[in-house]
Amino acid sequence: DVVSDAPPRHCCSCDEDAGACRPDECSSGRRLYFCVGASLAVSGLLVGEIGANGWAVQPLGCDVAGPSCEANPMLGPTAGVLDALGAKNSVSILEHGAWWRLLACVWLHAGLFHALPNLLALLTLGAGVERAFGTARTAALCLLPALLGALCSAVFLPGVLSVGLSGGV
Repeated sequence: DVVSDAPPRHCCSCDEDAGACRPDECSSGRRLYFCVGASLAVSGLLVGEIGANGWAVQPLGCDVAGPSCEANPMLGPTAGVLDALGAKNSVSILEHGAWWRLLACVWLHAGLFHALPNLLALLTLGAGVERAFGTARTAALCLLPALLGALCSAVFLPGVLSVGLSGGV
């Protein structure tokens, strides 16, 4: 017989031997519904943004001597496309009642260089939070600050078009 000096593993929620618990009751066995779902939503919307931009990304920079162009250093669509899709636009929100933009703007991203760090944080840091606290708490912990950040941005930065989940991540 092999005897182990390691203490028995305990399940987080039922405090019994891990062999007697269902895997979904332990934090290590929790499914990452929010983090994976949010990552898929952000990725899908980024593809949609590029599609709405004519399946092209804007140049990283523009030559001042050349024809007029709209650069996007984040490797993404034009500001007009982001605005049409629901970017935070204070005039639309506060004067025209387009409150849906407060939620829409957190899922949109200015481009690939903007979305990737958010996705990385969501799938690494967010995964640990979701395993520890569960899907509902993680969603609330991410979305409530993101919505509050969008609202504060609408009030205090009225002339700035903005997008992104960074306030929640």
